Amino acid sequence: MPKYVDHHARRLLVTEVAAEIVAARGVEALTVRAVAAATGFSTAVVSHYFLDKRDLLRSTFRAAANRSTSRFESAATADRRSVVSCLSALLPLDDDSRRDWRVFVAFWGTAASDNELAVEQRDRVRSARGRIEHVVAELTNAAPGDPELRLVARSLLTLVQGIATQAVFDPADWTPRRQSEQLRLGVAALLPGTAVRAAS
Repeated sequence: MPKYVDHHARRLLVTEVAAEIVAARGVEALTVRAVAAATGFSTAVVSHYFLDKRDLLRSTFRAAANRSTSRFESAATADRRSVVSCLSALLPLDDDSRRDWRVFVAFWGTAASDNELAVEQRDRVRSARGRIEHVVAELTNAAPGDPELRLVARSLLTLVQGIATQAVFDPADWTPRRQSEQLRLGVAALLPGTAVRAAS
């Protein structure tokens, strides 16, 4: 009887290892050979799941983005009334989220000159903005599609991206505590007079 292979788990493992490589050494270090060596798979196995390095990078970005989405949704499920808690889940406050943010920044560098990858980034941003908009709508009782609501959601996502990007390049200055403090200040400025509560 042929040995059962969990292809989903294997593919997920490859993207996890690829994320570690990109976060530590950049996109240039991401090769099928490097991933194969780190996972213990043959290069043929890795190549079975990904067309080329570009496909591997895109899949690695998608996996990191999905993890970020899961963190946001978990925070929203736990406490939809705290915008700060939800947005904190998007910041690089621990090892896993820091790794994912390093993947994002590396991916952006490639996507800047690759139209197809740029569309991938654009769609992810729009999706994230929609989730933030939904949380803010519940907090403020705003009508879906309200122009002011969309502007606030856009500004909140920009706030998160700005803090996170600086934290990637200067983690000694942008400690988790500083990131959280800056986030609370920004949310309070964008949503004055609402029940904006800090993450616990």
